[in-house]
Amino acid sequence: MEMEKAHGEMHRVVLESLYSEEVRHPVGSETTRKGVFRVFEMFQYKALNRRLLYVIMEGMMETLFPDNKFRDIFLKLHSKSPRAASRLEEKRLVMEEEERVRSEKERARSESAERTNKKKKGK
Repeated sequence: MEMEKAHGEMHRVVLESLYSEEVRHPVGSETTRKGVFRVFEMFQYKALNRRLLYVIMEGMMETLFPDNKFRDIFLKLHSKSPRAASRLEEKRLVMEEEERVRSEKERARSESAERTNKKKKGK
């Protein structure tokens, strides 16, 4: 237990040395110190760290590989959680609306291109 406390104190000292004068000066030393320690305390929860890592990895996979439909896969995976069900329904509705808007824009572009081609042929 003593070793964990010493280890924690060492991390706090390292964190405090990392924030620069550029941050410390406009925000204030005490406010910056409190903010750094609050972030340090936040990262002491293993379950939250694990969840944060999963969320970051999911976001990276969705961004790096948009053609692989990871978003749909993750929605299906998370839909089994009753806690996430309402949020997933909202996301599903947003995704449907985005798809509808994309389709409308594509249809409008096609119609515009057809009108342009007809005008060119009429000349």
